[in-house]
Parts: sequence; structure tokens; C-alpha cells
Amino acid sequence: MSAYLATSADQIAESAGYSRGAVYSNFGDRERLALEVLDRHLTTAIDAIGDALAVDDVEDRFVAFESWMTAATGNPQWGLLKAELAAAARTSPSLRAELAQRDRAPASLCSR
Repeated sequence: MSAYLATSADQIAESAGYSRGAVYSNFGDRERLALEVLDRHLTTAIDAIGDALAVDDVEDRFVAFESWMTAATGNPQWGLLKAELAAAARTSPSLRAELAQRDRAPASLCSR
């Protein structure tokens, strides 16, 4: 996974096998595309932790949570993407608001 800030829309399109126009027609801009990628990752992560915490037996729940934690921390690229988006958000109020909204999503698990 290349760095978000250093990757052009042309590079993204080429890597995905699409034209630059196709990327923009589906996502509007790189920011929207990055947020979609982040959303899909967060949805998968939240579903996985919800499944791990839904296990009835406490010991099995710890095993499931440990397995989730190992998988979640095994790929540092997601943290790097989030850090780069946060850096980009310093100059983009709309991106800052979008990221803040996504940061609140995992907290919803605590209210279940």
C-alpha cells in the first residue's frame, strides 16, 4: 500500500485497472475514495470485534478477542493511512469532520 499523500489519482486508477475518469466518476475525488477504503476497513473491524465480544463463554470471548487483536495489529498500513488522512485533514475542514464522524463509530460498540 503506497502512501496516501504521495499517490496520485492516476496511480490509483492504474493500480485498480480503471481510467482516472472512472475513479472520479465513482468517488468524486481521492478524499472520497480514501474514506470509502477506510469505511470498508472499519466496518470489517467493527463486525469482527462485535463477533468476538458476542461469544457467550468468557474464556472463549478472550480467545476470540485476542485473535481479533492479533489480526487488527498485524497490518500497520491501516494506521498509516489514518495518520495520513489526519494530516490531510489539518487543511480540509470537510475531511476533518468526516474523520471525526468515523472516530465515533467504534464507541457505539460500548453502548450495545
